[in-house]
Amino acid sequence: MKKTLLGLVAMTMLVATSCKKEETNTNTASSLTSSATIKGIVKADTDITNTSPELKSGAIILAKYNKEDLVLNPQPGVTYPDVVISATTNSAGEYIFTIPTAGKPVTVELIPQDFKQDVITGPTTSNSDVLFSNGGTTMTVIEKEVKLYDINY
Repeated sequence: MKKTLLGLVAMTMLVATSCKKEETNTNTASSLTSSATIKGIVKADTDITNTSPELKSGAIILAKYNKEDLVLNPQPGVTYPDVVISATTNSAGEYIFTIPTAGKPVTVELIPQDFKQDVITGPTTSNSDVLFSNGGTTMTVIEKEVKLYDINY
């Protein structure tokens, strides 16, 4: 009887110690890899002899957001850094950003970079080095959202 009781206690301890509590992590890989998309077309009026602005290839667009937007429980008094990423428009004037969201809304500032370019003003004339500028915009994106934002200089 003593051996049976001792065996039962040993078996119970073995089962109890082999059980492992499953930990829940609020920063799961899926929440850290969730994202939103911002994309659009960039145009600039580089030929004033026609009626519509031209698609701008090679334009640089910056997107800036703060890492605090990605933290599930931000710490009071902690200064979180800004993250700045860039995109360059392709030959069709298109840009695209993938913004991490961690399942939360993220405020993004789009900052189109100024550029200089010649502007066609007539059949045989042009203005050299005209500065094109755009003040940019701020928007909020959420997980899985695709936000369209065209930029006109």
